[in-house]
Amino acid sequence: MTGLPGNNFPAFFKAEKQLRRRGFIPVNPALNPPGLCQADYMIIDLAMLSICEGIMMLDGWEDSIGARAENAMAISLRLPVFNITDLLNQYPLI
Repeated sequence: MTGLPGNNFPAFFKAEKQLRRRGFIPVNPALNPPGLCQADYMIIDLAMLSICEGIMMLDGWEDSIGARAENAMAISLRLPVFNITDLLNQYPLI
């Protein structure tokens, strides 16, 4: 998110909407309160991840230090890791 135009919020909200339409209950880090430092956002994001059944990675996630940390945490928690494009193709609209 950091360093991308608009913190990449449009992509996060678009993915959230697409996932909800497919019956998922997404946890969206773009809804975190504004004004915190990067470390605080990571603490919140990793805590949110701990209650999830999987993680969906947006295209280009590999270029984000935070997304790489979330991915590593998901793997360590043995959560399934999905790419947004693959996931949307795999699950039809409800």
